[in-house]
Amino acid sequence: MPDEFDASAEALLTHVANEGAIVPALWAYEVENALRNAHRRSRLTVADALATMTRLRALPIRVVDAGDGVVFRDAFTLAVDHAISVYDAVYLDTARRHGASIASRDERLLKIAETLGIPRF
Repeated sequence: MPDEFDASAEALLTHVANEGAIVPALWAYEVENALRNAHRRSRLTVADALATMTRLRALPIRVVDAGDGVVFRDAFTLAVDHAISVYDAVYLDTARRHGASIASRDERLLKIAETLGIPRF
């Protein structure tokens, strides 16, 4: 959101533009939902939300699918073991499977990632 854009967000955006990123398929729905909620709270216009989606689509972001049942089981186990949502666990599982770092403003999720050996961006 415009009011949350800071130096760390700019650094992440620059990194993604230059190096790309890997995200689980659910990421796109979460982005759209966040934009919808921002619009509902009068933080963004529809035009701003659509422009944001267009800018994100232009970035070298690779969407990966969960693939097989083993991945689903891994995300579920992570969620149970760390008392987090399966949605958050999917991000951890995706980063772990692809040897990627994780970017989040959720300090609890970042601490869990650290215990799993997943570096933070």
